Amino acid sequence: MRRRLREKGPEWTRGPDVAGPPRCRAVRLPAEPVEPDFDAFQPFSEEDR
Repeated sequence: MRRRLREKGPEWTRGPDVAGPPRCRAVRLPAEPVEPDFDAFQPFSEEDR
């Protein structure tokens, strides 16, 4: 399976818009999920509520 991916070329393996090694997208993910900061993110003002 891995050999078949290598034959198709780097564009097919890592996608056209990703630069660097094929696994760089997985490396960029945070080690643990980040909790969203609901206090900082307020899409509506107090008047709209």
